[in-house]
Amino acid sequence: MISLLLLLELLPVVGALAIITSVYFKSLALKNVPGPSLTRFTKIPLLYQTIGLNRTRYIHELHRKYGPLVRLAPDEISINHPPSVGPLYNYERSHFYNAFEAFGAKNMFSTPDRAHHSVRRKHLGGEYTKVYMLRPENLSVIYDRVRQMIHTISDNSTVDVFYLFNYMAQDIISGFFFGNQYGSHLLQGQDTEVFHAWHMRRQTFHWFAELPNLTKLLYSSGIANFIPGWKEAAKGEQFINDMTRKWMDKCDPEKAHLLTKLMKETSLSRDEYSAEVMDHMGAGHETTGTTLTFLIDHLSKNPEQQQKLHQELLTVDLNDFAAVDKLPYLHGVVLETLRLYSSIPASEPRIVPSGGVTLLDKYTIPASTVISAQPYSMHRQEEYFERCLEFIPERWNEPPAKAKTAWMAFGKGTRGCIGQNIAMVSIKVAVGQLYKTFETRKPDVVPEKEDMDFKDYYMITPKADTCSVVFRMVGVDDGKKH
Repeated sequence: MISLLLLLELLPVVGALAIITSVYFKSLALKNVPGPSLTRFTKIPLLYQTIGLNRTRYIHELHRKYGPLVRLAPDEISINHPPSVGPLYNYERSHFYNAFEAFGAKNMFSTPDRAHHSVRRKHLGGEYTKVYMLRPENLSVIYDRVRQMIHTISDNSTVDVFYLFNYMAQDIISGFFFGNQYGSHLLQGQDTEVFHAWHMRRQTFHWFAELPNLTKLLYSSGIANFIPGWKEAAKGEQFINDMTRKWMDKCDPEKAHLLTKLMKETSLSRDEYSAEVMDHMGAGHETTGTTLTFLIDHLSKNPEQQQKLHQELLTVDLNDFAAVDKLPYLHGVVLETLRLYSSIPASEPRIVPSGGVTLLDKYTIPASTVISAQPYSMHRQEEYFERCLEFIPERWNEPPAKAKTAWMAFGKGTRGCIGQNIAMVSIKVAVGQLYKTFETRKPDVVPEKEDMDFKDYYMITPKADTCSVVFRMVGVDDGKKH
């Protein structure tokens, strides 16, 4: 009995010693990698910045201080050396991506290992190629939604383009999944609550990504209901789930492009292909909507660049996308927006495989270390982008190989963004149609709450989720007003 009591008394001590020993040995693994001293022993500084929506800028400042390789935590590093990044992005994904699961199931994006990802991607990859996007029936979905957007704008009107572009992008991606008739119609005023639900849902994203077990415990215990924004986040998640199922159930399976392939050509359960659909709905509208918002905001503040774009657009038939796609200044404007205002500027974590890796010819990184790069920092290196903080569309006319090496607006490696073609086509069509019809400027008095700095929810948005722009119709080829 005495020995049992003694053992029970010693358990907390043994547990504490085990934790201390574990932390100590972990701290040795990356001790030679530059970084704040505290990060040798704990992840708390990184968690604090992540939960506070400042992760991307925090890591960027660490790179500015410590160099191209920096320690973020006892088992996590960030690299900002473009030649090294490509190979790293073929590593397996970390647990971070579990936060993208839906309906209790994994989707292509959240699948951690490459083998299962490849199987899932095989079924949808063909439908996201540029060749497929340029089929008339697919281009018609994009042009139809863009024209609907144009028709909502009147001459000399002030428009919140953050909502406008997100509505349009949601309608485009849902049109591809469910068919042009059965997708969402936010531009027509239907189901607009789903947009707000997406933004309610993000309140707990970083918690699920970084502290999943604690977050689930807080919800299961009911404590989450007393944390500001968490109850609303759960309601947003449920609303999006319900809307996803509603769109799936009402569409004609014979006319629903991507949904048909998931249902007929895979052995996925209903929850699994529901999770796939929901992921594409979210990623497809938020990234395109955010990119267009920052692009129009920039051009509205820079009339000379706007005028140059307008003049170029007058040289082609905007209904001929092959011609639009070849316009060099339009292409440069889009790429510069993606470079400086990447909709996903944050870390994309991977796991160092068995055997480890040597970085920069001098740092030995052990297996199981979390490693990442972030577009925000990759795109802001003077060595790769001359005058890197300036918006210079012409830099993409004949970009040097170095710039292509550092470019990662759509990720890198075998798991780069599957939707980059639909995004580029949608953005170019939208910008082309807008700036051949309108000129834009910022209001004389910008709303007090507007702030075009970004909130770092992995996918960024303007701080106040608003961006006001004044539209004025301009003369077309015949000199008349539209």
